[in-house]
Amino acid sequence: MIVYKIIFILALLFSACSFKTPGNEWQYKSADAFHSYVKDFMSGEENLARADLRCAIKHAKQSADLTSLARVYLGKCALNISVGIEDKCEEYKSISHLVANEELSNYYGIITKTSRLPAITILDTTKATSILLNGALTKDTLNDEQRVKLLELASYHGYKKAVLFWLEESKKHTNDKTRKAFFQEKIRVLSL
Repeated sequence: MIVYKIIFILALLFSACSFKTPGNEWQYKSADAFHSYVKDFMSGEENLARADLRCAIKHAKQSADLTSLARVYLGKCALNISVGIEDKCEEYKSISHLVANEELSNYYGIITKTSRLPAITILDTTKATSILLNGALTKDTLNDEQRVKLLELASYHGYKKAVLFWLEESKKHTNDKTRKAFFQEKIRVLSL
């Protein structure tokens, strides 16, 4: 019985040692860091978000294939736009000629409104961040009910930056002085 236990333990040790890290581990690390960046950025955790972004960029720069780096730059730009921060995607544009990726090129065209394709055709509208981006791209055509839905979505996910953006948008699009004051007071409390 003891011999079987020893053999089993040795087998576990040898199998654990035989696992190799994938050659493209940098890609996984970049993607993980960017995922953390999205969460921290949307939650308003500025310092953590900056560190996550630096990490994502650092890992993406470990390959001659700049597609991952282009995705990070374009993702950063899209997040900024989704919360009302003006961004012309300069970082992405500076390397786009080195990346032959039609999907990224189309996405860039959509988020910068330089493409004729409607945003809904490419944006993944099942992800909260994509829905918020789509809302930001079409913010001037939305009605009050749609702005409320976007505010609820941002609130549900704890995306403070998006919450503040949609409160500002709601305040901007109402003529009711009481509602304007209501939105302003919420913005004040959340901004403390």
